[in-house]
Amino acid sequence: MRRYTSVLYQPVISGSSGVAAGEVLSITAAIGSNEGGVLDSVQFYNLADVTRGIKLYILGGSGSVGAISAAFSPADSVAETILAEIQFSSGDYIDLINSLFQTKNVHSTGQQGIGEYMANVTPSTDAQLYAAITPNSTGTFTTGGIKLRFNFRHD
Repeated sequence: MRRYTSVLYQPVISGSSGVAAGEVLSITAAIGSNEGGVLDSVQFYNLADVTRGIKLYILGGSGSVGAISAAFSPADSVAETILAEIQFSSGDYIDLINSLFQTKNVHSTGQQGIGEYMANVTPSTDAQLYAAITPNSTGTFTTGGIKLRFNFRHD
């Protein structure tokens, strides 16, 4: 029987100053699932109701991708742990009046880095997934202003 679990992830964000496109908005942090499964989809909750897109990087390691508000610049050893980049575009939101929402299905996005490789990622206590975020345009997100839900499938 197929079952699903989800992990709500709230990144720590520097909200006191604007972050330019391509700069680090949220440093690498563990997604928080210690139960094995297949990453099925990711939901982006933009609670600040700001129509800005983000790039979500999924990594297989905890290395630095750069400092907050600095250029996204992972060392080669960290770049080799990047499993996928998921693009949440500003024009793809569902408007919920006081917030914005998007879902990306890992198996049907057609974006580079998404597909069968991600379908085989199995998070556990030995193989934790990590996330880092960069914005697509200059502006300010606030701490608590965005949340991501990672949905894992268990076959």
